[in-house]
Amino acid sequence: MDISTNMLEIAAEKGCYQSLEEWTLGDPENFPAHWKSKFDVVVCAGLINNNHLDYKLFEEMIFALKKGGIAVFAARFSYMGNFWYNEILNDMVAEGRW
Repeated sequence: MDISTNMLEIAAEKGCYQSLEEWTLGDPENFPAHWKSKFDVVVCAGLINNNHLDYKLFEEMIFALKKGGIAVFAARFSYMGNFWYNEILNDMVAEGRW
């Protein structure tokens, strides 16, 4: 899944993906049903920077994961400051959403 048509074309050249779909993240209320609880691992890189996306990205990552799945994300510390997402993730755990 990617927002960029060009990146999806590059991914297609690899020949290792079952499917590739263009999608804009950030709207968990409209997250596609066919992606819910589908993946063992969800990886996100470069989206949690410079306020590009907020906590809603984590909700979408969780929606996509099977129970017991692994979510991995990468971001530069210079964009994250003191990791604004720590509080969000802790709240999600406390509420049983993760």
